[in-house]
Amino acid sequence: MYGDELWYVSFGSNTSESRFRKYLPDWPAAKCGAHDYRRFRRDLTIPHQLYFAGASAVWEDSSVAFVSLRPDPGSVAYCRAYRVTPGEFCRVITGENGAPAVPWSDDMIPPDHGGYTELPLHPDGDPRRGKYNAIVRVGTVDGLPAVTLTTARQLARNAPSARYLATVAAGLGGLAPDGYLAGAVQRSTPIAV
Repeated sequence: MYGDELWYVSFGSNTSESRFRKYLPDWPAAKCGAHDYRRFRRDLTIPHQLYFAGASAVWEDSSVAFVSLRPDPGSVAYCRAYRVTPGEFCRVITGENGAPAVPWSDDMIPPDHGGYTELPLHPDGDPRRGKYNAIVRVGTVDGLPAVTLTTARQLARNAPSARYLATVAAGLGGLAPDGYLAGAVQRSTPIAV
């Protein structure tokens, strides 16, 4: 239905290409050999709100980045998209969730922009697992579906660690305006009562 490739749209630590390559170390050498691989990467924005929540074992229980499940008028998330195969995307899903291998199905991609598909990922007693359990269709790029991973779970919002935030900031480079990440941190910090 969708072909052999799609765009995985990252807004958190995977905006750092070196971090993304932890899941796919050979990306995209198999596709382009010595050709300019940048045609397999795009910087873009999506109309979703960035926030930090949950906890990640990889990031020493730091909160990690998510975007709103549905488009949020007036919000902008700055992203880096990678053109991947469905199998590569499933490796990212597996790595992001600390979950067993996720088999590919074309039904995983919502047909409509702004739609989402909830994945059958469960925490199994560890709230740090299965967080990125929703695939959201955020558009079409070069005729291919563009999707991101976020959560359909209600996770406690909290500020991320300095190390995690620095990784996201480095990944975004000059893509996001000043104050972008600080605003997301402020939205994510619990209010003392």
